[in-house]
Amino acid sequence: PAGTAAASRVAAPCPRVSGARTVPTPESVLGRPLDARPLSAEDADRYLSALDAASPRIVTGVTGRSVRGRPVRHALVGDPRVLTRERRMAISRALRAVRSGRTGPRSVERATGGPAVVWIGAGVHANEPSGVPAALAVLRRLATSDACDVRRTLRGVLAVVVPDQNPDGRAAGTRTNAVDVDLNRDWFAASQPETAARTKLLRRFPPAVAIDVHEQAGSGYFVPPYARPVVRGLPSATRQLADGPVSRAITGALERSGARVTNAGYDLLYPGYADSATSLLFGAGGMTLEQGSDPSLAEKARRHEAALLAGLRAVAADPAGAVRAWAAGFRAAVAAGRAGRGSTGDRTFGWVLRTDRHASDARAIAERLRRQDVRVRVLRRATRVRVDPLGPDPAASSVLPAGTIVVPAGQPLARWADVLLGHDADEAGDASTGADTWSVPRGAGIDAGVLRAAVPDDALAPFALPRVPDGAAEVSFSADSAAGLRAALAALRDGRPVTRTAGGGLRTPLDAAWARRTAAAGVELRPASGPASGSPLARPVLATPTDPSPPLAGAPAQLPATDRPSGWLTGALGAAGLTPATLDAPTFDGAVPAGTTHLVLGPGPLPGGAPSAAARAAVGAFVRGGGTVVAIGAQGTEAAATLGVSGVRTEPPAGRAAVAVRALPGDDALGRALGGPTDVTVAGEPRLTAPPGARIPLRAAEGAALAPSGGQGAARGLDGRPLVVDEALGVGRVLTLGFSPAFRRQSAAGEHVLLALLLATP
Repeated sequence: PAGTAAASRVAAPCPRVSGARTVPTPESVLGRPLDARPLSAEDADRYLSALDAASPRIVTGVTGRSVRGRPVRHALVGDPRVLTRERRMAISRALRAVRSGRTGPRSVERATGGPAVVWIGAGVHANEPSGVPAALAVLRRLATSDACDVRRTLRGVLAVVVPDQNPDGRAAGTRTNAVDVDLNRDWFAASQPETAARTKLLRRFPPAVAIDVHEQAGSGYFVPPYARPVVRGLPSATRQLADGPVSRAITGALERSGARVTNAGYDLLYPGYADSATSLLFGAGGMTLEQGSDPSLAEKARRHEAALLAGLRAVAADPAGAVRAWAAGFRAAVAAGRAGRGSTGDRTFGWVLRTDRHASDARAIAERLRRQDVRVRVLRRATRVRVDPLGPDPAASSVLPAGTIVVPAGQPLARWADVLLGHDADEAGDASTGADTWSVPRGAGIDAGVLRAAVPDDALAPFALPRVPDGAAEVSFSADSAAGLRAALAALRDGRPVTRTAGGGLRTPLDAAWARRTAAAGVELRPASGPASGSPLARPVLATPTDPSPPLAGAPAQLPATDRPSGWLTGALGAAGLTPATLDAPTFDGAVPAGTTHLVLGPGPLPGGAPSAAARAAVGAFVRGGGTVVAIGAQGTEAAATLGVSGVRTEPPAGRAAVAVRALPGDDALGRALGGPTDVTVAGEPRLTAPPGARIPLRAAEGAALAPSGGQGAARGLDGRPLVVDEALGVGRVLTLGFSPAFRRQSAAGEHVLLALLLATP
């Protein structure tokens, strides 16, 4: 068989691999060594291009662009015979076939006929500079050396290397990208173009092992295996490969280099990092390597280089075995799903997303899963099924309506679907771990559940996005989802009127291009009937003080341990077509710009420290004259109080971990605009107390915490608490939010609440 032949070739004493030749030195291209100082994005690109031009063992490409338009480049390195376009395509086809579920002997042997794929990512946190020069040094070593160990590596492995995953951050010297998003927290939401680029490449060449290199505080070097807790459902065969021979090889190489290696300090519970996400979504043995940031750049880069080369050699020692282990994970996922064996040991035949409410956001989740190659279906008719709802309600037999979204468990990517759609670690008895909440339906406010019995195949139909209605002059659509409100804001931006109907929906004249974009976002458009009536919506015009917080630059030990929410909030507003005007300290001392309807305070502090008397007067005049202040997060709440426009009092948060909360709207105009009950995410925000006379448009339900990652104390601290406080001041108002409206862009329900508040206030 092809796999046996491949294994015997790799086992040869020193296989023949052509292409070893002298390539340009870093000094000849850049004028200095790779590790003399942190590389710029442009210098990394220049040297990568020089290696490609000089070596037949390297082929480079651009897999996407950053926020600022910089190329996100990758390199494929291996035996020149497998780097031809035809062989690359054949390897990709064989691997993608297995990942799609074709795990029979013939398909697996076809995949083992080529090299094993190893993914290497560097620089995702651009304040950790050693990974980029190390990745380039690995490429140079593999291009130039004719040593037997290098030839064995090139024969057995196709390395897919992304030396700089965050070129905009590299230009700024920051941990985050150009819009202040941590790209290693964006695997779920996939909100950034850099994320789309790496996902596209991983889909083309799904790896057996994936290695992401980082820096940590101190001087030690972390190598898996991980400490407990570990997320359930990881593919066991590739996990054993990564934690066994690959980890041992890396540890040995590092110890020979003089590094102090540790296996302590990192768990593998949160499934939204590179190591766990590549494992669950692509079947890899995912590994994060963390080099302490204290040594010199040259020493850190040298250690990363040694670790990466050792990892490649370990996989190349048995590439066919690595590919078979990788394929076994998909085969096991299909078999377990068909038998109803869930990753947490319960009966799981799939997952459902109800479309009775928040249907647009449910469809958006389904479409995102489908683009990641997860199989998604819908009920073609009302069907009785046994469902265990997310949250505290017990499993029951229920009749779900036609159109309910179903993700069957009997598929190769069931593990990824289970993590995103199923019950959290909290409900599995791991509440003491302090894990972040990650149930995507909860964050979107969608009623969802786990199927405890199989759905008949004849009750399922392929999932499809809504169609644009033909011949309609006007269309109506639901206002109960973030996607629907983004569509309304897009119509307002284009200059078309949007009316809120008596039933709480929205109505606007049909525009073909807008309608196509809206349907692609999961929003169902229906022909509007009868004369237009109801209240017209006005497009909000936002301003916000400049956030004076310093960028996340510097060594890991110098940075806060938690995410900064400003990038996620900016992204949520940008996705709705709302870009606030920014006010620096001198401007903020004057009047709020003419035409502004909403002044957003937070989540960062005010510029210039304590507000001046002029700033207090300007904001007070803005609100009393009919403007709206929206205060977000602890610093936004504090800013509104110090500006003299809010009497909201706060108490410390019950915990720092994120928690999904059932939220109930009040019976006032703003509460009615929010629609019915929903779920939002509270992520360390202070607990709010409303002053006398204030209204509560949204509050936490009793027993509100559905997934208390911080333990039961978080649940007790949130029961019945205000989540939005509405204070009248003159003819304006101040809205204080006690939840994260855009938590890691996983909170469609939070974004819906924020946009609904903006559209419901002048």
